[in-house]
Amino acid sequence: MKRSAPFVLFLAAFFLALASPAMEPVDYVNPMIGTDGIRTISLYGGMIPGVTRPFGMIQWTPMTQLHKIGKCPYRYRDHRIIGFLGTRQPAVWMGDYGEVSIMPGSGAVEHRFSRRGAPYSHKEEVTTPYYYALRFGGFRVEMAAHERSSIMSFEFSDTDSPHIVVDAGRDKGFPGRVEVDVDKGRISGWNSDRDSAHLGPPLPNFKGYFVIEFDRPITGYGTYAGNDLSEGSAEEQGDAVGAYAVFADGTQKVRVRIGTSLISLEKAEANLRAEIPHWDLEAIKERGREAWNEQLSRIMVEGPDEDMLTIFYTGMYHAHLYPRTFSEYGQYYSAFDDQIHQGVAYNDYSLWDTFRAEHPLLILTATERVSDMVTSLLQTYQEGGWLPKWPNPTYTGIMIGSHSDSMIADAWVKGVRDFDLELAYEATRHNALDPPEGDREKRWADRAPWTSVESRGGLSWYLDLGYVPTDKTAEAVSRTLEFAYDDFCVAQLAKAAGRMDDYELLMEHSRNYKNLYYKGFMRGRKADGSWSSGGFTEGLKWHYMFLAMQDIPGMIELMGGPEAVEKNLDKIFLPYLRLARYNHANEPSHHYPYLYDYVGKPWKTQREVAHVLDTYYWNRPFGLIGNDDCGQTSAWYIFGSIGFYPVTPGTDLYAIGSPRWEKAKIKIGPPYKEATFTVIAHNQSRKNIYVQSATLNGEPLNSPFLRHGQIISGGELVFEMGPKPNESWGAGN
Repeated sequence: MKRSAPFVLFLAAFFLALASPAMEPVDYVNPMIGTDGIRTISLYGGMIPGVTRPFGMIQWTPMTQLHKIGKCPYRYRDHRIIGFLGTRQPAVWMGDYGEVSIMPGSGAVEHRFSRRGAPYSHKEEVTTPYYYALRFGGFRVEMAAHERSSIMSFEFSDTDSPHIVVDAGRDKGFPGRVEVDVDKGRISGWNSDRDSAHLGPPLPNFKGYFVIEFDRPITGYGTYAGNDLSEGSAEEQGDAVGAYAVFADGTQKVRVRIGTSLISLEKAEANLRAEIPHWDLEAIKERGREAWNEQLSRIMVEGPDEDMLTIFYTGMYHAHLYPRTFSEYGQYYSAFDDQIHQGVAYNDYSLWDTFRAEHPLLILTATERVSDMVTSLLQTYQEGGWLPKWPNPTYTGIMIGSHSDSMIADAWVKGVRDFDLELAYEATRHNALDPPEGDREKRWADRAPWTSVESRGGLSWYLDLGYVPTDKTAEAVSRTLEFAYDDFCVAQLAKAAGRMDDYELLMEHSRNYKNLYYKGFMRGRKADGSWSSGGFTEGLKWHYMFLAMQDIPGMIELMGGPEAVEKNLDKIFLPYLRLARYNHANEPSHHYPYLYDYVGKPWKTQREVAHVLDTYYWNRPFGLIGNDDCGQTSAWYIFGSIGFYPVTPGTDLYAIGSPRWEKAKIKIGPPYKEATFTVIAHNQSRKNIYVQSATLNGEPLNSPFLRHGQIISGGELVFEMGPKPNESWGAGN
């Protein structure tokens, strides 16, 4: 029987669809997003194509350059591969610690980074969160990983003296050790490398341990120290040491298993046995895929824009890397007392960045981990005396404020409470009311070498004067504003703990931002009360104009009322000034687009959120306008695209923006009751960015705000979208 052409095409498409597996969330991830940019002006995502598990303790990545503070190990525009690295560097402006790297070779052994390496093409790369593969310079590599371990496969085109070089340590002044065991077919060792060591206390016991096993017999070996190679040597200790293993001529493929630990060599081997007990790379790859799919599918979005799906799920990948797991099956090394403890631990909290959106996102998408993350911070307080600000992996004094207060209070207020409230309040109260050692004598300059723990540098002056003076403490304006916000968060914990006197005192302190308001801006003051210039952290006066998230009604009243605030917001978002006055490349003003909701102009929030989503995120290597900062920039996109944002962590309120998906389903899980919260945006498109009307569980929603309880209870939020503002929707709320 003769078939029409359309019918034949339909059948072809139908059977092709049956033959092609459906795309899953992990299939949309592009690990290359954020791997390029302009580092010198911070228009650089600082990302790597890291292979790991969600919140993994270590990431495995190709190396194109030697990394350090301000320089990642992989950069898209580089042209040579110099190794494959197990790294704990959490962000471009932080340091690595306890890393290990390896490199295949043939013929004469070349261990020096400056002389080894081979050109490669991105066309030969396969990059996913759970698997990496590359053909380059006569080699083919595959990598898969677990939380603390990795399995790799190296294929050699030139089988004359195939070998693998292991770099046990790299930094001068930080000794390492390496040992070749021919009988066991392995190289093991440790290093004490810590790029950020000058910023924190000494850690005599710190070591990054590794055990590397090969599935082929070792037929030759040696070690190196600095530039000197020692053939036949089985042990080496000192600065910048390593080793190599040679395999029989004609060997075409060598599989490698690497176990790591911060506790001991024995623990590195135990971690390897627990996570990769076999040589089946495909099995580890598949388990990694499953783990990432489970984590990424906590939010399922639907829409026709493939680039947006890629940006979204890549953002989900980035947002679920940190804070990193730091415990090793019931034990952990503490970088705060330099000892081994029993329990669960996390580390690398970029709290100045991540309190804003990253940690609020994890309350929805990694809820079961949040109490342990809080408990880990409280352990830090017990072990080191203070909650950390930006551990790497110990105290660093980097950034300002004490935003562990925010993260802990946000979890408590939102009902995630499986941690010690009394201890949490004790620790955060310590931040709020006890100045650090030498506070009045130090200016607490950014990245100053270690002298003592800084929680809130300048707190002595703040408690005396109601602000931090610019002539006494660096970054004083920003410190005052962020201390006031943190005081609000500590006050919530005081209230929960029944300490009402402290609650009233801290709420009074939370209004100290008013002491710096002068002619429309927050301005610096000296200790004598006179006005001064400067005093901002990574920003300008525009970026700190509206930082009083804890008291937005009071801030609006202080600034002359809703109309005055609207006019100032309009000045910030003028098209020709927006990039300078609203700097999405850094965090302080990330909440600004949502402030229009609070002055009765939510349609302007919708306009500005849509602008950010469409302008500052791209599906390409230069795809993040600023550093991702351990998930914060990605978390902003996730919240922005599903339609609401946590303007004030430490409260249960979300401000509504401009939803970009036809449908977004958030899976609510333990410790909450399991439920699904669905956001539907009818008639949504890149042009139809304005909310015309909304319903919540079938009832009209006329306010541009949601409560956390409404989300975790499950239900359906439905928007009708259009190309022009409905200026009456939400205007009176």
